[in-house]
Amino acid sequence: MTWWFFALQPEQSLYDRVSRLKEQAALQCGPQLYLTDPPHTTVYLACYEAAERVHEAMSGFSESRPGPPECRITGWHVFQSDPLTGNDTLVCRLSEDCTNSLRLFQKNLVEAAAPLRSIAGTAQRYAARLEKLTQPERANIDHYGFPFVGDVWQPHITIASFVPADLVRCFPVLEDGCPTGGYTYSTLVLYRLRDGVPVVERTLALEPS
Repeated sequence: MTWWFFALQPEQSLYDRVSRLKEQAALQCGPQLYLTDPPHTTVYLACYEAAERVHEAMSGFSESRPGPPECRITGWHVFQSDPLTGNDTLVCRLSEDCTNSLRLFQKNLVEAAAPLRSIAGTAQRYAARLEKLTQPERANIDHYGFPFVGDVWQPHITIASFVPADLVRCFPVLEDGCPTGGYTYSTLVLYRLRDGVPVVERTLALEPS
């Protein structure tokens, strides 16, 4: 069984700006979790017994031909003591309107992808972190295989999940560079995790309707 995730990739201008922020952080603080991942917003992650199953989910969702969702960044946010990493995760925060729109996008994707997952394999990923999650997040694992679905999902674009002391050193370098403003997500990307490294397996261009 293999871990896969669906992610929204931002338009090129934002992709490049976030990539430069990641490079700055690497120079200042060295390796950090997620720092080398490509800029994206994770929509859904699960374990699948066969590649055919996750590609079936991607194909089912692509039939709806969704347009490009808005990505409006309003500033920085830190998930302190991130329940999944234990570190401090620095992200670009999205506007409330954008968040609500993305939750609808996620709902449609999860309806296609969640029923095809390996239920036992997916639940195992979170077994050691359950006590750090809220009751709605634990319920989401049971129902969908992913803790952050619906109203508890706070979509964002991650810079990295930092060792707390490293974020204290690094943030002054990044603080004034937050790429606030309005953008769009141009592509839905299906990644396969290979030894924890995301590898692009398939893409879907999100064309304006």
